[in-house]
Amino acid sequence: MPSALENVQWPKTPEVATEIKNVLAEFYRLADLKDPDAGIPMSEHVFTHDALIVMPVITFNGKEEIAGARKHVWDTVTFRRHTVKAAHIGDLAGRDILLTGTVETHPRDGNVTIQEFASRAVFDEDKDGKLRIKTYRVWGGKFVSP
Repeated sequence: MPSALENVQWPKTPEVATEIKNVLAEFYRLADLKDPDAGIPMSEHVFTHDALIVMPVITFNGKEEIAGARKHVWDTVTFRRHTVKAAHIGDLAGRDILLTGTVETHPRDGNVTIQEFASRAVFDEDKDGKLRIKTYRVWGGKFVSP
């Protein structure tokens, strides 16, 4: 499956660090991976130990909750694919990033949907000194035809 970030229009300045791009690519890869245990590597390699994820209907706070966040995602869905179209920077350090794109979802009932989304990822150094997502918030937008 192609990377969710392969066609992103990145801003020219400030330049987004390759490490941040790699973390975001891994986040979306794991988010779309059909594995109920994908939250474990997400909690270890994508988010800080005290990270906060805020979604339209649920919030996950800290490493333990994030590790279990993917447990039941695939109970009602057979396929998901995020496609990020654009990135915008909210600070001079390039660590506050707004992403826009779409997510294609195939529920078990067969009603395929494509929904626009916007998300904000704020990066910080974790206790190991690596850049990780400290806060991730996502908003769902309008549905577009598949």
